Amino acid sequence: LDALPLPALAKVPLHRYDAVLKKRRPLSIIMTSRGCPYRCSFCYQAPGTTWRAHSPGRVVAELARQQYEFGVREVCVFDDNFSLDLPRAKDICRGIIAAGLRLALQTTNGLRADHIDEELLVLMRRAGFWKIDFAAESGNDATLARCGKQLDRRAVVKAVQLARQAGLCTHAYYMIGFPWESRAAIENTIAWADEVDADFNQFSCVTAFPGTALYAELAAAGAAPPLLDESGVFHGVPRFPLQQV
Repeated sequence: LDALPLPALAKVPLHRYDAVLKKRRPLSIIMTSRGCPYRCSFCYQAPGTTWRAHSPGRVVAELARQQYEFGVREVCVFDDNFSLDLPRAKDICRGIIAAGLRLALQTTNGLRADHIDEELLVLMRRAGFWKIDFAAESGNDATLARCGKQLDRRAVVKAVQLARQAGLCTHAYYMIGFPWESRAAIENTIAWADEVDADFNQFSCVTAFPGTALYAELAAAGAAPPLLDESGVFHGVPRFPLQQV
């Protein structure tokens, strides 16, 4: 990816962009890697299933350019899987520290809780990260297995605890209303979110987007998956009827 030119931020009116959770403005984004090798059935995989990444030096150079040339004060890391390569993620943080950058940083997409460790979290805090997001998804092991998440829920609890010890604010993402879930299953996820105890919780209505394995599964069963409408993914009517089991 380092062969690609730096983003043409001069063409972007950064002062018009914002985020709900932030510390500073002007605010911008960066993608240090693309793709994800995991195959969650609800993910549309737009960046592909092959993970590829910028080198740590290129990432630090792009962040420095955003700070010094464009006056950016906070940057959201938009990677689907920023910490998939732990040594690389740590080297990025070390590079930011060595360069003396003064940016507020946050992850905007959820990291996998089983791809972090205490050393990385401490380095992220030193590098300027103030918020870290985790893709917790569900409080039901059966749902995690069926949607292909391949995640041990104990890793989420541990990751949030380690992040808090490192001085990071935590944000957890959850999905409720999978086609096979009952009301009890949804309540399990809500109760588990309380156990995880992140600083912020985000609950989204499960939506089967065309191109996902979940959409294909429902279409093969003869179910016409309802698509996203004006109600968005955080409120409105359920996408699928609750199962009575």
